[in-house]
Amino acid sequence: MAIDCNRRDEIMRLIALILILLSGVVGFVFSYGFAYREVSGALYSSTATMQSSTSLNANE
Repeated sequence: MAIDCNRRDEIMRLIALILILLSGVVGFVFSYGFAYREVSGALYSSTATMQSSTSLNANE
């Protein structure tokens, strides 16, 4: 009985650890992809960054 309880606790802990790692990796990949898209967009289309900067200045 006690062995089964310990086994279940280990499995739950393992599942929790895997979920935490997965969520961390997914969050990192998502934020990295977003930043990469922002940087590549700024590099490849300077006109778009100029338009966005003028709109930001107009908002201020």
